[in-house]
Amino acid sequence: MARRAQNFKNITSTLTERHQYLQAYYSAGNLYQLGIFYGELVRFSDILYSDNIVKCVRLVIPATDDCYVATDVMCKNVTYKADMHVIIDHPKDRGIMFGKIVLVLSSVSQAEPYVVVEKETSEYERSYGVYRLNPTNEFICIRIDSLADYYPLQSYAMFAGNRVVVLKHAIATL
Repeated sequence: MARRAQNFKNITSTLTERHQYLQAYYSAGNLYQLGIFYGELVRFSDILYSDNIVKCVRLVIPATDDCYVATDVMCKNVTYKADMHVIIDHPKDRGIMFGKIVLVLSSVSQAEPYVVVEKETSEYERSYGVYRLNPTNEFICIRIDSLADYYPLQSYAMFAGNRVVVLKHAIATL
């Protein structure tokens, strides 16, 4: 490689620069499929779910609109499904507010997918590098595009039955 690049002094810099150019070339096109892909769909029925869930759904999607519950949704090549955790809010003065996905919803009149999440406060466990989740039993219905971060996370059992989440990426503070 050094002979081909005619760079005998700083080969790592050359390789890094060419790799970045290659990545920029790849990202110039569409890296993900356009569109939203749902798994199996079932019509949302008010009598099947708790009053808390029905209230939060009806605040966003009116009862006159056809609403469907999906097993999962793929949006921008990211799959969202029940029992995954998303970041709802990241205030500077408090810990990260997570949400456990309870339902994935599709509305006929609104093109964007929604998720019903159970809010969870978090405490950072510095010794393990994880966030311990504390459920609040408060539900909200939110558009996937309105989430504070697009990447859903899995939770793990730890600390005598408590659930924890490991961040796989950095969160930008605004």
